[in-house]
Amino acid sequence: KLFMVEITESMMFPDPHVAQMTLSELRTMHIAVSIDDFGTGFSSLSYLKNFSVDYIKIDRSFIAGTPNDKKSCGITRTILSLARNLDMGVIAEGVETASQFHFLREINCDEAQGFHLGRPVGSEALIAQFKQYPIVDHRPVLKVPAA
Repeated sequence: KLFMVEITESMMFPDPHVAQMTLSELRTMHIAVSIDDFGTGFSSLSYLKNFSVDYIKIDRSFIAGTPNDKKSCGITRTILSLARNLDMGVIAEGVETASQFHFLREINCDEAQGFHLGRPVGSEALIAQFKQYPIVDHRPVLKVPAA
């Protein structure tokens, strides 16, 4: 799956039947689906049971406290464990420091995004960046910033 659609928990709430049909259609097209901002909205565990999603995105509000805040670390670890038990991947949002990045590596978080790893870029810069890095397993290899 080379393409991912992010949905928020609140997008599934108004009409769960339509949400399930839409998610099923995306899966038939080999499009990955992630639940964005997990833990900040309704966070109903029934969504994880009843809807086919590939990733949970941990909201930046939890990542901001890592690695120094015990509760932020505990919540992050718990979400990661929950996702693993449900065969889902985890993406951490809002990674802004080397210490946050290293904490996420230590707990084996699948993916991370944030200013520590790269700033948002326009389409031309993105194309240039893809051309600069070799492709492995159909995914660009990104350089990790020095600590």
